[in-house]
Amino acid sequence: AYAITSAFAGLQLIRLNGRGAPWTTQKVLHVLVVLATCVRATFFCLSMKTWGWTSGDLSAAEPMARMAFYVCDELPTMVFFTVYTAVTLFWAEMYYIASDAARIYEDTVQPVDSVVNTAAYVFLVGLWLLFATRWADYVYYVNRAYAIFVSVLYVCTAALLFAFGRSAAKELHQVPIELQMRRKKLREVSVMTTAITASMVGRALVLVAFADQPLPVNSLFAVFLASVYFGALELLPVVLVLYYYRRMP
Repeated sequence: AYAITSAFAGLQLIRLNGRGAPWTTQKVLHVLVVLATCVRATFFCLSMKTWGWTSGDLSAAEPMARMAFYVCDELPTMVFFTVYTAVTLFWAEMYYIASDAARIYEDTVQPVDSVVNTAAYVFLVGLWLLFATRWADYVYYVNRAYAIFVSVLYVCTAALLFAFGRSAAKELHQVPIELQMRRKKLREVSVMTTAITASMVGRALVLVAFADQPLPVNSLFAVFLASVYFGALELLPVVLVLYYYRRMP
């Protein structure tokens, strides 16, 4: 599923570049999705060789393979965070421009987003350095420090996305376009915003709940739960983002 999503996003990106248009939110999102889904697919391939399906940890993996496991698992999570902040910025821009407050967006919202994203990636690299040195013997899927870090990012972004999504929907209500088209766009905004918000909060709760403990995947039920975690809480919202931005700039 991730490989298919990556291929679709890549084809869309090629089509968009063929138009010769400048870089837009639409193009940036497609690049990020291609990157994240490719790395996630690599993570699944790596898991087949490194993850202890019965022990529920990485105790049998070599140090380098263990490090690669954590990088390939955590990088997509952070890239998807950037995708969601980009969507939040899109809604924020729509709201502030419609409210004649574009300067607030340009002088405050955009710089804050850049600082937060940069700091998040720097912090993540710092965690990887700890995994390579002080935490070299760590074998569980989710480290509590990482779980809390990602949970705070996701919950805060979900709150902002929901708030700006509602504001953007109110502005779309006032756009003088054909009623049926407006209803369709409002429905798309509502579905995408709700799905992303729910998935981010859901992932935050799951990460904190299962931090620092073994997670064996030795039954059909465990496989089902893992599929729901990655499919419903990670991939589905991204597919909705691609669908919504199939035509939007």
